[in-house]
Amino acid sequence: MFLLRANRSEPVVNFSQLFSLVGTREISERCHSYRLRYHDGNGAQMTFGKREELQKPLEKVGLTVGFGNLMGDVAASLAMADCEKISSLFARVNAPKAGNVPRTPILFLYAQLASDGLLQGFSGGVQKLARATETKLLVLAAENLDQNIIKAGSVAEKPYANIIFTNNRNGAGFADFFVTMFGYMMFSGVGIGAAYNNVAWEGAEPKPWLPGTIFHMAIGDMTFPKG
Repeated sequence: MFLLRANRSEPVVNFSQLFSLVGTREISERCHSYRLRYHDGNGAQMTFGKREELQKPLEKVGLTVGFGNLMGDVAASLAMADCEKISSLFARVNAPKAGNVPRTPILFLYAQLASDGLLQGFSGGVQKLARATETKLLVLAAENLDQNIIKAGSVAEKPYANIIFTNNRNGAGFADFFVTMFGYMMFSGVGIGAAYNNVAWEGAEPKPWLPGTIFHMAIGDMTFPKG
């Protein structure tokens, strides 16, 4: 499971470029002489160094990431594409057939919010589903209306997980964002709060490739387990 810790001073890293190559994804930045690079594919590796570039084999996060689809065929291709990209960072993946939601510490959920903020196809809201699936980070990966997201945040359910809502997937930007954010967490050791802010807000305005997301940190900061 995630490790929880109190807020502390985090190194600020600005991601200046995102390159999409055939079989490769590279993320580079040079703030404070840091450089972070992620290669996705056979022989994948990550480099993270200060003053000199250090290379190490890509070590996967020792957690299970899940993909649950409550929208059926409408979201099947999205879930499959996201799973292919994002799951490469994790030791295990659980992606059952549509209509089933796995129990995993990190869950990408393809579902629609009703006007009252509750999940369609489930008897409750996002926190109730998180508790039922023992999820500590729930990403609502399907696009939802802003007004329904606002309602979802006010549903009277005891907080069990941090929630990331999506109002604009922005094509491939959705999966690219989470690969970038999780990769940053893996190799810099920062919590999800700092990673989300550094990737989503480079400079005064968000970058055009980014998806539209809203982060509700309901249970505090999180880091990936070490080793």
